[in-house]
Amino acid sequence: MEPQRDERVFLVRMWRERESASRSWRGSVHDVATGRRFYVTAPGEITDFIAVSLEQVIEIDERPGSHQP
Repeated sequence: MEPQRDERVFLVRMWRERESASRSWRGSVHDVATGRRFYVTAPGEITDFIAVSLEQVIEIDERPGSHQP
């Protein structure tokens, strides 16, 4: 039997703003586990949100009593 692994799922949606002259891209990142959604105006913000979300998971895992036997 394989050991259980930590896994997190993020849904990324991107769309182009047709109303603006620059036709810039906009998007959202949805953390499926928590339901949190973050709207982005630049591609780099996608990885920023995911990194912060994963760091929060690590912080929770490192709290005393957070591990199940």
